[in-house]
Amino acid sequence: MKTLVLIGAGARGMTYARLIQKSESARIIAVAEIKEDRRQRAMRELGLTADAIYNHADDLLAAGRLADACIIATQDRDHYDEAIKALNLGYDLL
Repeated sequence: MKTLVLIGAGARGMTYARLIQKSESARIIAVAEIKEDRRQRAMRELGLTADAIYNHADDLLAAGRLADACIIATQDRDHYDEAIKALNLGYDLL
């Protein structure tokens, strides 16, 4: 089973997350989100523990490579920097 991390748990990110939850071939193991209410919702909906929830993409990426792939679903203006950091860690990206 492939593992994924999710950066950005807004509408776009949670749409991807819900689709992945229905899959038997992948699962999300960590989430980074700057808004508290979205972090809490992602934790509940994805069945994650508090130690798998990060306040910012930089915090999650500083933890090293945690999964096979990374979904970047933050604001478009932030994608480049987050993508470069994730690629440097060896993540496949969406």
